[in-house]
Amino acid sequence: MSQYEQLKLLYNQIINITVEEDKLFDNKAFQELDALLSHKNNLINQIVILVKNIKLSNAEQTEIQELECKYKENEERNIEKFSKVRDTLGLELKKTNKNLKLKNAYAKAIKSNQGSILDLSE
Repeated sequence: MSQYEQLKLLYNQIINITVEEDKLFDNKAFQELDALLSHKNNLINQIVILVKNIKLSNAEQTEIQELECKYKENEERNIEKFSKVRDTLGLELKKTNKNLKLKNAYAKAIKSNQGSILDLSE
């Protein structure tokens, strides 16, 4: 297999991974998603090494650029989806923290207002 074919294969694998990430995220399969991200990182490293060491013709370069654009589109779509969920979770976390502070303050106020049964003034 030539280096060009290997590079093309790696790009197709990474494109497939971005599609799979989207499906796993929608299904809330976060452990599988984490493992897939590790595999994607390895593929990216392999692509970087190959790109540094390969000489491509203009036609091959154009085809690789198309694959790279497709990968970037998928990745940007996933990042946008992940960011929306992150922002939503951040807002929910702030609400939860405020509620906890209010409950703690209310519990302290009730505890300090409770008195002793004994009246020491007598």
